[in-house]
Amino acid sequence: MGRLNRYAGLLSLLMAPVMGFGWSSPIWSSEFPEVSVAPETLPEWVRDSRRLSQMLGGQSVGDVSDAQVIQRLSTPIEGLDALVIEATISKKDQESQRETFVLYVDTTGRYLMAGLFIDMEQNRNLGQVIERQVRGERADSPAQALRPLEMHGLDAEPIEDPDGSLIVVVDLGPEIGRRNFLRIAALRQSLREEGRAVRALRVIPVSAAHDELSTGAMAMALGYDTLNPGDGYQKLLEYAEKSHAAPWLDKDRLRDDPLLKQAMGLGIFRLDDNSTQALLARLNTLPLVYEVRGNRADSLPVPTDGDEWKKLLLLP
Repeated sequence: MGRLNRYAGLLSLLMAPVMGFGWSSPIWSSEFPEVSVAPETLPEWVRDSRRLSQMLGGQSVGDVSDAQVIQRLSTPIEGLDALVIEATISKKDQESQRETFVLYVDTTGRYLMAGLFIDMEQNRNLGQVIERQVRGERADSPAQALRPLEMHGLDAEPIEDPDGSLIVVVDLGPEIGRRNFLRIAALRQSLREEGRAVRALRVIPVSAAHDELSTGAMAMALGYDTLNPGDGYQKLLEYAEKSHAAPWLDKDRLRDDPLLKQAMGLGIFRLDDNSTQALLARLNTLPLVYEVRGNRADSLPVPTDGDEWKKLLLLP
């Protein structure tokens, strides 16, 4: 069960002023393993773009056109391949855009299957994992491949209207990741104390699993936020400030406090989902910064100094 087993094992493991701005830190040193592409010729009905578009379209999806199979991938299910299909989606009063679908076909090409295939051992939606991996392979950059609106985040304050808000993706495992997050949070707080109007902020933690205690702390922050919205951001700040000396990481408390155990149990799966998405997007540096615009989050250049961060954090 890979990464999830390592996170679950954290429970047993946990029982037993910086000047300047250095904003870029490495996260993963290797890419997600490639999935083999089956070389067989596609069935005729799959090559028919019009017929494929008709099958994909519907009231909930919108009008579908120009559907094309861009990859055929093997799956862990014997005799079943995944078809990754790209198509143009048009909805009323919305700009048309290209989107990706995943359907399944048996190796004979006779049977088409649409729906969810869930790996019950790893708690994974197979189609979602495939779609995210292909998106990571085809995107111009990892930042563009990531979909932060689909990830679990921690809000600095309750966000009533997300439009124009900022999303920052961080890993608090490396020391530089903790320093970067503290600088962003401290600068934003100082601007608020000056009476300046700042953007709403959501922080999305991910883990490269380089430091198990940091991974556990981020998972617990996500879990705390589920139990009591708002607590998670403060826990993340406290861990960034105190690292392994954060009082709620005390081994005796972890062993005896049922709330801590509950927070870890809830947060593990959220952090695992975030980290898997980051892995499939092939992230190699953090932080990443996004601006929410309507129903999408657009990647922004990462500021390189305090003045640039101040300009970004302030409402336009």
